[in-house]
Amino acid sequence: MIQTDVSNRNIIMKTTHEIMDDVSNGAFRIAENQEIHVIDQERLSETEKERYLQKLSFIRDFKALYGPSFAAYCTTDSKPEYNDLFRKYGFTRVLADRIVRRWLQSGMQDASLVDPRFFRQSGPRPYSYSTKTGRKPAAAQGMIITDDVRKAFDYGVQLYCSQRLITKREAYMKTIRHFFVEEKDGEVRLLPADRRPTERQFVNYLNNKVSKEEDAKIKTSNIEYRNNERLLLGSPRDEAMRPGYILEADALEVDINIVSTLDTTRNVSRPILYLMIDMYSHAIVAFHIGFDNNSLIGLSSLMLNLFEDRQALLDRRGISYDISAWPSPFIPNEIRCDRGSDFASDQFERMCQELNIIRTLETGAMGSMKGLIEQSFRLFHQGIKPQLEDKGIIQKRYDSNHKLEACLTIDDMFKLMVEFIRFHNTFYTKGFRLSREMIREDVGKRPIDIWNYGVSHFGPPEPVTPFNQLSCMYSLMLDATASITREGISFRRLLYVNMADEDLLTKMKQARLNANRRDRYGERINSMDIRYDPRSINTIYYLKDGRLQVMELLSSKCGNIRDLTWAEYEEYANKEKAMDRKGDELNIMNRMKRIDAVASVAAGATRPTYADSGNIRSFRKAEKALENFNDRIERRLPSLAAEPIQKQEQNTTEIMAAHEVNDRAEGVKAETDSSLFSPVCPPELADF
Repeated sequence: MIQTDVSNRNIIMKTTHEIMDDVSNGAFRIAENQEIHVIDQERLSETEKERYLQKLSFIRDFKALYGPSFAAYCTTDSKPEYNDLFRKYGFTRVLADRIVRRWLQSGMQDASLVDPRFFRQSGPRPYSYSTKTGRKPAAAQGMIITDDVRKAFDYGVQLYCSQRLITKREAYMKTIRHFFVEEKDGEVRLLPADRRPTERQFVNYLNNKVSKEEDAKIKTSNIEYRNNERLLLGSPRDEAMRPGYILEADALEVDINIVSTLDTTRNVSRPILYLMIDMYSHAIVAFHIGFDNNSLIGLSSLMLNLFEDRQALLDRRGISYDISAWPSPFIPNEIRCDRGSDFASDQFERMCQELNIIRTLETGAMGSMKGLIEQSFRLFHQGIKPQLEDKGIIQKRYDSNHKLEACLTIDDMFKLMVEFIRFHNTFYTKGFRLSREMIREDVGKRPIDIWNYGVSHFGPPEPVTPFNQLSCMYSLMLDATASITREGISFRRLLYVNMADEDLLTKMKQARLNANRRDRYGERINSMDIRYDPRSINTIYYLKDGRLQVMELLSSKCGNIRDLTWAEYEEYANKEKAMDRKGDELNIMNRMKRIDAVASVAAGATRPTYADSGNIRSFRKAEKALENFNDRIERRLPSLAAEPIQKQEQNTTEIMAAHEVNDRAEGVKAETDSSLFSPVCPPELADF
């Protein structure tokens, strides 16, 4: 045995049984293995390589002479054969003993024959310069890198490392501005070229201080760097146990401008594509093309497409297509998505919980965790761009006319997506590695073939049937709370009713009695939980005894509005509220004018004495006759409209005289004010 932690040769002889006893008694302990070095001879210089091979040949002869136990070398003092050996190679006794000792202490590693400094990962050796390094420039510029210059460079390195967007040139310029300027005659000037460092000197210093790995982390992030530099040892199928087990979902703005279906002369910008792909078979299982970006409407439409009958969907669109390459509706076990506002929303989490689906949000800056769907987006663009170049495809060129050339509608994009599903799911992929069982059964490398194979061997995913389709649809709706009133079920200022639900109608009749009352659970009696589809205000939904119930909109009591989305209704309601606010101001002005008008009339209607309350019937009869005479039709005819005023006054006087004679015959004296019968409007009421 040789001691390994000393610089001299300490060798002792022990039997195997003695060593075992010493280990059992604790005198010896078994240490961990030493680090094993491997020599790359290509990295050795010619001199080092020649010296290493010489020592290696010496050790091989030494092993042949004393190995494998080396007992003769450890016990015999006189070793003439050993002396002849190291003299053969031109070594001294001290050098030969050092080579043998280090070789034995290293566990007989050949790496011990190389200078230990070869394996050290220490930094570059510091130098002290007396002249400027590098090739001579055409003009005198740059300076010797002293400690003061290094301090200035450290300032620039710190700036470069502290900000993600700053470049090396900007860091150099800020360093020069901070350290290598002088103020002369009240003006800040740069030092001469031979008194300030060059940009190349700064960049070389920065590159020595900041490694490529650190530079990549600074300019991106630790997560993104690890993602870009990670080992690619797995595949998307590693965790997918069967078809439909794990799905990837994402959304994309398509690189094409489209036009409106209502007016094809109007550009409506880019459509939004939602896609869902199976990780086991790489087959596309659902999609949605629309205008809702980062919206729960678009995401719920994607889920709706996953649960909906494919043939019925195409029939509604008037598309005749073979759906054999499109997997049937099913409920997945897990959905993997990014951290967009729609996928990370509480509503989508609630949907997944009700459907018993695991929602997995991938780490930020880790798009490769759902690489299948990212690749599908790329393939979709590759397939449409060459043929739709002059149809609205967005090109990153200054002369791109995509806004003017747009001519496709959203219906055309739907047809393109249906064709892409057929193409993608039936495309033979050479890079797809089949298992031994797949090869035996001649399974093709098409996604739909692999899907069918997985279904036949592992069983299909949970299907969507008429028995659970309603519950799936109900889970995709948004939950809310409505109020029960006598006029109907009130939700967002709209009224709904279900005439077939007698219990609900009874609650509506008792709504006034139950106002502000709560049940034993603390819930308001006049409130109920509902669900609504954000795509339509026509109906809202609720559950009764485990069954889905529908309430229709009372359109006649809500301004006769129908067939709006909730987003459109909110715009309508906000506009109506703005009108109401303006109406309140108009009403205030209207009330003020009325107050002024009434005050004016009251000011003109005064008399010094009380009115005579006797013989009211006779005077009322005279007033009625006068009003009827003034309102006669002949005054409204064009041919008689110009009747002289004198004749009208004469007729009025005759009528008054007749009534006065009649009153005197009855023994009543009428005292009348001639101003009461004046047909002229008082000037105070002219404006009113």
